[in-house]
Amino acid sequence: MYQSVINYNGDVFKCTARDFADRINRVGYLSNDGIIYWDSNLHKLRFHKSSIENEFCSECKFVPLCFGSCSQKRIELDSMDKQSFDRICYKDGLLISVEREMIDFYERTFRKQKNL
Repeated sequence: MYQSVINYNGDVFKCTARDFADRINRVGYLSNDGIIYWDSNLHKLRFHKSSIENEFCSECKFVPLCFGSCSQKRIELDSMDKQSFDRICYKDGLLISVEREMIDFYERTFRKQKNL
């Protein structure tokens, strides 16, 4: 809640993984006197519930590891059905061992370098 990304033109974002050139992604703007004016509708969507207050996270044994889904992705979801939620859930990543992840990373990197 206390983190913001401020673009050079004063647009305010809550996520660094968004296109800053597209104003549709901004959640507010910084005024000339240094006050952030939030889009109240987007602010309510993001913070009216905890990231784990949904039927999928509340039953999950991995919640202490991931703390729930990304609030940005939750806002962008078309619905909160199981198929949609699975697109933003981190559980599959938590099930992968560190060793397997490192092997996959090496293979992706090696393949990319080989194709250059």
